[in-house]
Amino acid sequence: MLKTRLAQVLVAVMVAIAAPAAVAAPAHAASCPTDATDADGRAVPGGWLICGTNDAWAWYDGRRHYFVVGTDNAIWHTWQTCKGNCGYAAWSSLGGSAQNFINWGTYTQAGRAALEIVMRASNGSLMCKNYNGTYTGAWWPSTTGWTSNGADCLIF
Repeated sequence: MLKTRLAQVLVAVMVAIAAPAAVAAPAHAASCPTDATDADGRAVPGGWLICGTNDAWAWYDGRRHYFVVGTDNAIWHTWQTCKGNCGYAAWSSLGGSAQNFINWGTYTQAGRAALEIVMRASNGSLMCKNYNGTYTGAWWPSTTGWTSNGADCLIF
């Protein structure tokens, strides 16, 4: 009887010690590899994302774009370097401190096609950025800047 009670007390102490450590661990601590190929089997540059976060393929301006939450919590992006059957650019950070990648969408603004991406920031707010540039890039508000202004974010 004493051995059984002692075992119960030890288990309770072990659970009490381990519980705070389990709660304190980051929700998405593990890293996973990014997709190795696109839908057509073209190789994509190797990279790492936070396991359990959304990643997304977008079709914009005749090219594929791939977005992930990197292990630094920034949104990372690679894209086809031309329309058609060509390779991908090296990964580029779009900045931010993401809890998760949420969505993307395309629209037309002032007669030009535009791409918008949305993330859930680490503070819980929705943030967006827009791209309506050329192959050399033109992210708004900047390459690594984000905005939470609903008037500027058409998806939310």
